[in-house]
Amino acid sequence: MDTSERSARGCDIVYCVGRRGSLRVGSNVAKGVTLRHPVVILLSVNDSPFGLFDGSYTRLFKAAMLGPMVPHGVVPNDAQMLIINVLPDAPAFPHLALWLSSRGVHPLDPLIFSDMRDDLSALFANNCPLHKAADLYDQSLQKVLDELPAMPALDLRVSALMKMIAADPFAPVGTLASTCGMSVTGMSRLFSRSVGLSMRSYRLWQKSAVAWCSMLQGKELTAVAHNAGFTDAAHFSREWRRWYGKTPSESRNPERVQVVFR
Repeated sequence: MDTSERSARGCDIVYCVGRRGSLRVGSNVAKGVTLRHPVVILLSVNDSPFGLFDGSYTRLFKAAMLGPMVPHGVVPNDAQMLIINVLPDAPAFPHLALWLSSRGVHPLDPLIFSDMRDDLSALFANNCPLHKAADLYDQSLQKVLDELPAMPALDLRVSALMKMIAADPFAPVGTLASTCGMSVTGMSRLFSRSVGLSMRSYRLWQKSAVAWCSMLQGKELTAVAHNAGFTDAAHFSREWRRWYGKTPSESRNPERVQVVFR
């Protein structure tokens, strides 16, 4: 079944563009409020407003951006939703996360995407090649970055620390601090103010990335949990649902979502 057939049946499509991020099209979003590690860019491709729910109120947007770990729920209404996840390992993530740290949710002008509408609409109807989806991810992200102040350089110590954690998400915090020549407290503070995400949250996201890769390989939940460093499948499932609003099984159900990746 190709992506056009799946879209017609209400199956979302997720295009994974490596450790930079992903694009998701469709309306099978999680019910209720979630806490996600990426910066999230949301766009109604058909110009119909969608809602963002913070647990108390729902605000309507045609385009918006969410900071990491901002409690929210998405109400698609009649919108053709494009959801772009800018992952913590993306070069632009620290800039976006820090800029959003005092804003939480920021409305975007949907007109900045106007010259991309035809290509973005094609994501819903056609079997879009992954390389084309990756180009659309880069173009959409650049449209947002062009609206913000210039991106500052990341502290070299933090860049090295992120690489060490990515290489070994289970490395003891004391070992990381010793390698960086810093105290644990100093290292954690530097990381948070440089990346816009706490080091604890970044390490948890790395574990979720390990879990996602294991899930795409079709592994059983017990093996997924073990590979990602969770105590057991129940612990993993609870954390996954808190982050994504769905169980791991729901997240990889081929009747609800098709994942396109290399």
